[in-house]
Amino acid sequence: MFIPEGSIYLGFLSAAGYSAVLGLILYYSPKLLGRDHFVLKSLFIGMVIEALFFVIFGTLGRNENLLVGPVSHYILAAGAALGGASRGYLIKANLFPRERK
Repeated sequence: MFIPEGSIYLGFLSAAGYSAVLGLILYYSPKLLGRDHFVLKSLFIGMVIEALFFVIFGTLGRNENLLVGPVSHYILAAGAALGGASRGYLIKANLFPRERK
């Protein structure tokens, strides 16, 4: 079912699919969670979704190379946090109506 060796095209396709799924989740999340502190909420949503994808695809692919050290987990978590926060900021800045003071 899975390709045993990696492919750059498959990597691009999976990154685009992951970003699309996360973008949809973040787009519809204010209806459930509210708009207050949206950047912080999107940071945590991004970290959780990326961790779930990492575990699910690593398990389904039977990848023996997932045994990584704790430093790489922190690096992956920091990247997921930065990506989630930037997506949340862009969604908040461009899609939410501006509040007038």
